[in-house]
Amino acid sequence: MNQLELAVVSGAAKGIGAASAERFRREGVQVIGIATSPPDAPLAGDPGVHWVLGDVAEPETWARVAELIGTLGIAPSVLVLNAARAQTGTILTVTLDEWKRQFDINVFGAVLGAQTCLPPMIENGGGNVVVVSSVNGWMAEQGLIAYSSTKATLIEFAKCLAVDHARQGIRVNVVAPGTTDTPAFRRAMGTSEGAEAFIEARRQRNPIPCILTADQIADAVWFLSGDQSSGMTGSVVTVDAGLTASYDFRDASVQGYR
Repeated sequence: MNQLELAVVSGAAKGIGAASAERFRREGVQVIGIATSPPDAPLAGDPGVHWVLGDVAEPETWARVAELIGTLGIAPSVLVLNAARAQTGTILTVTLDEWKRQFDINVFGAVLGAQTCLPPMIENGGGNVVVVSSVNGWMAEQGLIAYSSTKATLIEFAKCLAVDHARQGIRVNVVAPGTTDTPAFRRAMGTSEGAEAFIEARRQRNPIPCILTADQIADAVWFLSGDQSSGMTGSVVTVDAGLTASYDFRDASVQGYR
């Protein structure tokens, strides 16, 4: 595997982004972490993690990332486009401003990240882009119309990026998680009535009866970041505990054949 020296990770302070940054650090890779708030331990205080605090939807944030890349003197080996925002509601309840905000962060933040990091990657001979989408990118879920629309856009964005820049040494792949236990997930569940029952229902609808961990998603990010996935570009790797393998999973005892 080619030596990975520097990974740029958006939304790196918590959840999947933090787990990905921690995995890179365990493997000896320096990280530029982009977040709107300071990280928790163990990333806080790690001298191998260089923080840019700002909004991924703002060009100024990415200008500071570019400046930091120049200061470090290392072209990114990997760009992980993970930052995201989700707002529940239907077409009748999600405001236009909230639609725009979700597209600004989830999609245009990714656009700015690619525009910033691809030039030094290409100049250095190539690199890998990992886009964190969701199974909501192709499966509808009630109450998540705006979020799901952004995640669907990201999948096509990644595929177009892959074919446009394959001959320049750039590989672009997607990780599509199912329900994952992150601070954002816990906050969303905490605002609903019967949160624990809802979480248990989410767990039991998966053939592997679990809520995924951020570390499980970070494992897929790591796989797509190096030469162990060298034959892949424009691919979507689903990590969803089997959720989308069946249109209606039920335990065998419920189906009446056990």
